[in-house]
Amino acid sequence: MDLAAQDYRHQNEILLWPDGAPGSNPENWPWEGYNHQWRIDSASGKELSIFVTEPTLQVFLPPEDINTGAAVIICPGGGYNVVVIGKEGYDIAMEFNSRGIAAIVLNYRHYNQFAALQDAQRSIHYARLMAAEWGINENISCSTIS
Repeated sequence: MDLAAQDYRHQNEILLWPDGAPGSNPENWPWEGYNHQWRIDSASGKELSIFVTEPTLQVFLPPEDINTGAAVIICPGGGYNVVVIGKEGYDIAMEFNSRGIAAIVLNYRHYNQFAALQDAQRSIHYARLMAAEWGINENISCSTIS
């Protein structure tokens, strides 16, 4: 998979914490001198997001004619080492969209389980705030899928 061919997937990202993620400063990061990167794993061919310090959301809305009003927040796996953003994020989002479900992919801080939980909670809150604009039925509860 050519990362350049997939760049459309990285557009329109929403910064989850516009004033900076709580506790997200260099002294708390396990990697010194590294910045967020998108990478294709040479062994698996999977698209990865690594060294995430400023979490983002990417919203995938279904076509209006099949929109069910339901939404999910997808927290791609990676064992708190990476975020397998392509296969376990974007690809899953597209499948949900084909079924009329809005999918919100969370690119979370994966270096700390507490930080990841904060990001997931904040993403649910944000999705609820944006429900009307995104065509999400506020009476359907939001869930996280990992």
